[in-house]
Amino acid sequence: MVKKLKSEDFLSELAKFYSASKEKNTVYLTMKRMYEEKQKYKRNPAKRRLRLKDRLEQDKEKKMFNVLVRAKLKKQRIHTIITPDELDRFHQNLTNVLLMHFITEERKKKEKKEPIKKMSKTQKRKIKKLKKINKANKITTSDK
Repeated sequence: MVKKLKSEDFLSELAKFYSASKEKNTVYLTMKRMYEEKQKYKRNPAKRRLRLKDRLEQDKEKKMFNVLVRAKLKKQRIHTIITPDELDRFHQNLTNVLLMHFITEERKKKEKKEPIKKMSKTQKRKIKKLKKINKANKITTSDK
């Protein structure tokens, strides 16, 4: 289920999403502008043309749009709607949250383990023979 939140609450939840996804999982963050819809979308081609005309007219007016911001982690989803007045402040706070969670200490590089070489059966047999020979040599040299 999608939770609609205020911008401050959205940013705090987003920070929780990023901290929860440190080791595993991905946080999806999407932003899109919202149009004021006068007609509902239907399969009727005439209604669809009217809707497209309205959107083109709104683009020509060059007015400020609301922005829909969504975030998703696993099955948890949140969203908020940002008005043009608070867009700059929200953007600045969002970049602070992103920087805080993306700039991390340099991770320790894992030491690469040498791959274990698999031996064939004949090689194992040779090693066993050599060990037997070495044991026999040790016994004979200790007797002298």
